[in-house]
Amino acid sequence: MSDLTKKQKKSIKKVLRGASAKGLNDPIEKHQLLLHWNFDDGIEPFNYFVESKDTDLGTIVLLYWMLGAGFLCEESELRDYEKEFYELIKKIEENVKVDFYENQNISVDPKNVDGTDYLDECICDELLNKIPKELTRATPGELVERADLAAESVYKIYPPTEKDIEKLNKKIEKGFELLSPQVNRDSDPKDIIKVIDEYSKNKRPQKGASKKFSREERNKFGLLDLVLGEQFVRMQKWLWFIREIHEQVIDSREFILVSADNRYTVGLYAFSVEKYSDRNYSDGVDVLSGVKVLSDIDAYTKKEKAEQLKFCREYYNYGDISDEETEEKEVERVLARLKETPFYKEKIEGLTDKEIVEKFSVEIERRIYNHNLCPDGVGRLTDETAKSLSAGYVSR
Repeated sequence: MSDLTKKQKKSIKKVLRGASAKGLNDPIEKHQLLLHWNFDDGIEPFNYFVESKDTDLGTIVLLYWMLGAGFLCEESELRDYEKEFYELIKKIEENVKVDFYENQNISVDPKNVDGTDYLDECICDELLNKIPKELTRATPGELVERADLAAESVYKIYPPTEKDIEKLNKKIEKGFELLSPQVNRDSDPKDIIKVIDEYSKNKRPQKGASKKFSREERNKFGLLDLVLGEQFVRMQKWLWFIREIHEQVIDSREFILVSADNRYTVGLYAFSVEKYSDRNYSDGVDVLSGVKVLSDIDAYTKKEKAEQLKFCREYYNYGDISDEETEEKEVERVLARLKETPFYKEKIEGLTDKEIVEKFSVEIERRIYNHNLCPDGVGRLTDETAKSLSAGYVSR
């Protein structure tokens, strides 16, 4: 019952990327969306689920407990964002009491959801006694496992086609319409960046911690991201590429930039105008500061590296040694761990330590420094990958 058609997978992934859940008609599609959902993205799709008679009772029971029914018990004590969850919880209780849901083909046991006993986690017996019994016992039907939504795993970077470039230019022109009359496409890149920075700051909320933008406003920010990207092409000689990804919940084909030396890939999130606009930031956290970091990624990574090596010296008691000596010790430590990891054993069999370090340099670096040392949205390429990119194509 966990098997999905390609069409069903595509429909679920569309909703995960922001489309309306009303496009999901099959109860199994709704259940799979719930199994893949990140509640940090809100609960908008589930209002539709709760109001639909054809949503399976098993889906409703699982949703009920995932919304936090075990601890959201007093409306007066709730924070603002929790009230939305609470209201949906109460609506579910009302519907279950009158046998609203017609389908009962998906088995969910609230006492054992992937090892979690939601009833045991309920904050008090008094609350548990008030919950309709239909929501505290296993529903009839088949157990449904979380499906793999990826038809195949794909990661490719390749040059844009003429059609892609034409599309890119049109979007950049639209971006400049938002900045007119202060600047146009022929203006000095530094002037363009300053105007975008001002645009961003003017969008910041005057009060409150953050601001949610409409889809239309977010689309405008996306256009300005492309305008910013073009300034790096002009100033830094970066190049536009296409990155195509098909994974578990991702299907994307997007413009990215590659640094002139082919060492870094830079996604548009790296200089997202929206991320500098949605809240009250302290001075110095703005588009200009982000551009400054990206203009010299090597300096940023060097600083990050020095700080992490200092931490390693203190944490592992390496003593008073240089950064170079610390890194050597860290490479030895990580290398030993890789050799004991089943995933890597087969891949490194027959290789010398030097060959392993060369082949898995990015992975070793990530394990030493806990990340890739780059700013958000920036990826560092191995020498081997950079050579492939020079030839115009990277695939894994």
